[in-house]
Amino acid sequence: MNYHKILGVTTNACKKTIREAYLKKVKLYHPDLNKSPDATTKFKQIQEAYQALYNDNYSQKLYDNENSYNQRRNSENIKNNKSYNNYNEFSDFHRAFYEEFRRMSKQEKHNEYARYANNNYSYSINDIFHKYPREFFYINLMFKLCPLFVVPVIFLFVVYKQYILKSYFKEKPILIYDSYGRAFLIDTHGRKFRASEFDKY
Repeated sequence: MNYHKILGVTTNACKKTIREAYLKKVKLYHPDLNKSPDATTKFKQIQEAYQALYNDNYSQKLYDNENSYNQRRNSENIKNNKSYNNYNEFSDFHRAFYEEFRRMSKQEKHNEYARYANNNYSYSINDIFHKYPREFFYINLMFKLCPLFVVPVIFLFVVYKQYILKSYFKEKPILIYDSYGRAFLIDTHGRKFRASEFDKY
């Protein structure tokens, strides 16, 4: 297995270059981020390549003796121990990946805040929706649900108004207009009520 080819680095690459290549590859093929069928296999290969190239002793031993892996597989005992150790190493690197990913995300947010501060807080619409997706989801949901609450309230108001008018005007009411063309109804007790639905204008 060509570890340098898996990580996409040269044979004389330094540790910094190896780590940068590892972080770049692991983001592309992590099973939680990449849903392709071969993502898990490639992710394990990237982990193994990183362990081999980043650890000087392991890398030197691996390339000095090409058949050491096949020799170890002949012993069932060593194979079981190696599987257990590989599982622990995979778990450690899995945790390390998430820690590194969180650190990079935090650093990216810090850089964004600094950039916005230098630009006098000139946020764009895309920045706002990118930074506050959950808040705008709730705002959008409120706007969509608003008619479900407003329409019944208006309907109840109209029904209530008609009920009030009928209760006051058991007999035929008197309809009058003021100088502005506004309509008013007068009940049998001489009380005047506004009736905008009969306005002239």
